[in-house]
Amino acid sequence: GALVGHGTYIWYNNPRAMWAVRLKYKPSDDWQFQYGVFQHNPSLLTNDERFSFKFSGGLGFMHLAESHWKTAIGPHQLAGNYWLGTYLNTADYNDVYYDINHQSQAVTQDAFYKHSRRQGIYFLFNQQLIRFGNDNRRGLLLLFHTAANDRKTATVDRQLQIGVRLKGPFASRPQDDIAFAVARLHVNERRNDHTRERN
Repeated sequence: GALVGHGTYIWYNNPRAMWAVRLKYKPSDDWQFQYGVFQHNPSLLTNDERFSFKFSGGLGFMHLAESHWKTAIGPHQLAGNYWLGTYLNTADYNDVYYDINHQSQAVTQDAFYKHSRRQGIYFLFNQQLIRFGNDNRRGLLLLFHTAANDRKTATVDRQLQIGVRLKGPFASRPQDDIAFAVARLHVNERRNDHTRERN
């Protein structure tokens, strides 16, 4: 959920086969760092290829780097998790506005200018704010997520989500969850300019 694939078309949901390698480094119980490389292969999106292990058809690679910090705050040691990550995708992507001559593609109708990469960054956390009774497994959590994508190539260039989660709101049902969240997606203004000029 950290990576906004639905807004960038760089990430695919399961079940999809994907070649990848991941390295993880954990210097302490509080900190963790990881880096992964995933093949970007849209040909595996068809139903016939969803469990395929072929390597052909790849258009580039997705590089992901992420840090994760676990903490506990206050006298009751309320748990929190914080992530900061970035990605770089080396497949070719169309510019959302320019043609191959750096003119408005909506006006010229020439081929889109192609970029050899796209990148982005994300930050998210969940932090318990209060506990119910004397049980840290139950309480109120604050949820937050934001991401920024490459304005040259992404239809959605920014995303923001914030919410709250009640863990175990009733002592008789400690494993129940109640959550509420709101989200905002920002459509790239360069994409909007292209649409307006095309119409």
